[in-house]
Amino acid sequence: MNYLMALVVAGLLILGMFLFRWVVRHAFRQELQQRGGDLSREQNYGMEVPSGVLIWLSLADFIYVFRIPLSLLILVCALGCAWYCGTG
Repeated sequence: MNYLMALVVAGLLILGMFLFRWVVRHAFRQELQQRGGDLSREQNYGMEVPSGVLIWLSLADFIYVFRIPLSLLILVCALGCAWYCGTG
C-alpha cells in the first residue's frame, strides 16, 4: 500500500511539473500575442519582457530540458520514502 501511495504522489508531482511548464508557456504566448509580437521568433524575447517573467520562463525551460532526470528523481525519492516507511 505504501508503494501505491508513493506512485500516486510521484505521478501527481510529475504531472504538476508538466502542468507548470504548460501554464507558463501558455501565459507567455498570450502576452506576446496581445503585444502584437511574432510567435515565429519566440526565442528572441530577452529584451521584450520584464526580468520577473524571464525567471519563470527560464524555470519552465529548465523543467523541460531536464524532464526525464527530474521525473526519475521524483520517482526514486517517492519509492525510497515508501520503502523506508515500510521497513520501520
